Amino acid sequence: MAKRTEEQQGRRRDIADASSGYRTEVILYQVTHNAAEAAMNQEFMRRYAHGRDWHVVASFIDTDPAAVVEQRPQWVKNVLPAFERSEASGLLLPLHDHIDVRHSRVEAMRGWLSDRGAFLVETGLPNEVERPPPCPACAPSPASPRTDVPSRPAVS
Repeated sequence: MAKRTEEQQGRRRDIADASSGYRTEVILYQVTHNAAEAAMNQEFMRRYAHGRDWHVVASFIDTDPAAVVEQRPQWVKNVLPAFERSEASGLLLPLHDHIDVRHSRVEAMRGWLSDRGAFLVETGLPNEVERPPPCPACAPSPASPRTDVPSRPAVS
């Protein structure tokens, strides 16, 4: 597949916007103390958004992964208020643990965004081959049987 030029991408966005009358605007968010990782994740999330003709309206980075999300400055001052003011319809994260490692907290955030007509997307990491499990408690143990594969009926 040939790579689109900036002009072709812009024309495609303009046509999509004109035909629908709606433009999907998203915010990029991540939490990391590593500047190189932040830049790599940022570029990957931008490409992910542009590949779907979404318009990135803002990008925020908090630098303390150990802090709970409610105590992170960018999250509190910029991310939440933007969705409360309906300035974006999507939130992109590299992985859900950029909000919280607990699945229930991430699902609560999805619900909060949904109540405001917005969505949450995990783009994955730029260099990952296989996505890590969502949390250690959610990872299947080697001794447990797989539950995602239906069992075959016994043949007599």
